[in-house]
Amino acid sequence: IHVRIAPGFSAKSYVQKHVALQQQSSRARANFDPGSSASDKAVLLKALAYHVLEEINRVSSVTPTALVGAVLLCTMGRGNGRADLIRKVDWLRKEVVRSGGHMSRFFDFPGELTAEVVDSALTVLGSLVQTFTGGVEPVYGVAPGRHFELSYYRNMCVHVFIHQAIVAAVLHRFVQLQPDVQQVERDDVMQDVRFLSRLLKREFVFSGAAVPEPTPSSFSRPAPLRVAAVAAGGGTLGSEDPGTALMRNFESALELMVAEGVIESAEPPAVLGLCQLRRAQRRDRKS
Repeated sequence: IHVRIAPGFSAKSYVQKHVALQQQSSRARANFDPGSSASDKAVLLKALAYHVLEEINRVSSVTPTALVGAVLLCTMGRGNGRADLIRKVDWLRKEVVRSGGHMSRFFDFPGELTAEVVDSALTVLGSLVQTFTGGVEPVYGVAPGRHFELSYYRNMCVHVFIHQAIVAAVLHRFVQLQPDVQQVERDDVMQDVRFLSRLLKREFVFSGAAVPEPTPSSFSRPAPLRVAAVAAGGGTLGSEDPGTALMRNFESALELMVAEGVIESAEPPAVLGLCQLRRAQRRDRKS
């Protein structure tokens, strides 16, 4: 059992800031008063609930079983040899930490001990994982009919990558639906990102995003990250409009993909190149 406790916050201070933010957001909200209006009270309670969920996500630990489950479910029907599984889990662990997530148990373990942690996670997952022996090394895959159960473990690390995942899904759609198009307007991407995030707003808490520092793009040395904590559901602790803060986080996730060479920043700057993403997807299909 892995338990982490987030720092406490003042409910009174949160309510005061949220009320002030609502009253300043528009003329229609100038008389926002949760004390006398049931509908305004419902808005406040929803914002507070989202903030609590955001804080839970921010400090929750990503377990080794979550990493192993995520890797196995992302293999698209193929099995993973033991060495390959260990390599992918170690890579995912580093990505979780780099994106602001917290690792449990082997956060500070040296890389050579990852194999032991993976073996322990496979033992915990038990019958959810199918093992094939008789070859050079064991091969692991999702047991038939157990995908849904294994996704329970995988979901423990989904929140770390939610902003990047929404942007990646939109870019993947452009690549699949327009196979001959090599560039796409940045505004078109962000418009689809806004639509998809609204569609999924009941499924996820859109909170902290991975924000690249202003360093040059590099394929071999990814841009370092910082975490911008922004509460979802209409509640922020600052004075910024929640919708604006949320879209800025998505824009930061898009810039991260540009910085790491997943997509290219073309000319003019309002255009994004898809050539690198198309080549990567072709390599994945061949492998």
